Amino acid sequence: MSNQSDHHQTLSLPYSKKLLIFWSVVLFWIMAFTATHLPIYSIRPSSSHLPFDKIAHFSIYACIAFGLLFIVWTRTTVSLKICLSVFLCLAMYGIVDELTQSFIPGRHADINDWYADCLGTFTGVACSLVAFRILSAINRKTPKVELNRS
Repeated sequence: MSNQSDHHQTLSLPYSKKLLIFWSVVLFWIMAFTATHLPIYSIRPSSSHLPFDKIAHFSIYACIAFGLLFIVWTRTTVSLKICLSVFLCLAMYGIVDELTQSFIPGRHADINDWYADCLGTFTGVACSLVAFRILSAINRKTPKVELNRS
């Protein structure tokens, strides 16, 4: 029987790769913030049946949640407490993000955008846990090869 902590082992990576992952997530988050705070001067067509705005919010927050937990996973064990913290922090950030958009021409705060943010965050957290479990299982099954230098 396997130990439950085995499913959430730290991912062992060289420091340079950890740094690359960290700055990739930071850059993505900055780009997302910038994109959501650019003025909108065109009128959106009301005939569109696809909620592109909600899909964008969902996707952005799912990626940020996954990225943040991936950063954590390269440094320490990902616990339920950390997952809850990431969810709550991104939910609070989503509120701030929506409120600050109301100061931008053509933008407004929308509770449904925030719901999409929260759902995306939850999905990103859930997907990261599944991915970490799969990658940890693969890592445990991969034979370690040692070179004999004698």
